[in-house]
Amino acid sequence: MKLLNGKLSEDRKSFNISFEAANRIFGKNAAGSPFTVYAPGKYQQEIVREWSYAVEAGGKIVDSWPIDHFENSDYRLCVYGPNGFFREFAGNSKDAMIDLSHTYKSGNIEVKLINRSPSLQYSVEITDNAYKTAKQVKLLRKNAAAAIVIDTTKSFGWYDFSIKIKGLALFEKRYAGRVETGKPGYSDPAMGFPVS
Repeated sequence: MKLLNGKLSEDRKSFNISFEAANRIFGKNAAGSPFTVYAPGKYQQEIVREWSYAVEAGGKIVDSWPIDHFENSDYRLCVYGPNGFFREFAGNSKDAMIDLSHTYKSGNIEVKLINRSPSLQYSVEITDNAYKTAKQVKLLRKNAAAAIVIDTTKSFGWYDFSIKIKGLALFEKRYAGRVETGKPGYSDPAMGFPVS
C-alpha cells in the first residue's frame, strides 16, 4: 500500500514529502513502489524539474524542497506512482497551521485534520474531482481535530479529491488513486465510463 503525505516544515522554509510503501495490510506479499515528483513551473530557475524515488516494501523516504527555490516562493509539487496514484501539493509559507493525513478504512478514505493554530479557525472544503460525491465543508476550530470520510463505494475504490481552505487561494492538496484492499478491482470509472 502506497502512503504519501506532504507538509511545510516547522520553520516554514521548506516543503517535506514522506514516501512510504507500507506492508501493514499485505505483510510478506507487499511490494515496493516507485514515485516520481515534478515541479511544474520554475524551480531553481529551471522549467519543470523532476526527481525519482524507489521505496522498498515496508520502507519510507523523506525529502524536502526549499520554498525559496520555487518561483515567487509559491510551491507546487506533483507526485506520481503506480496504479493511478497521484498527489499534488500547492501553497506558500503562509499556509494554515493544519496537519492533514489520510488512512484507508474499510475500502473508504478517512481524512484527518488537526488545527495547530491557538487563535485561528479554518473552513476546510473537500471537493470530489471525478466521481460526483457531494462537497464536504468542515469548520476546524482553533486547537481542534476532525475527521471526514470519503466514500469510494460507487467508484469501486477509486478516488480523486482536493482539500482547500477558504481564504487561502494558493493552498491545495489533491489526492487521487485507488484504495488497495487486496481484492480484485475494476477499471477507473472516470476513464470514460459513467458512475452509477
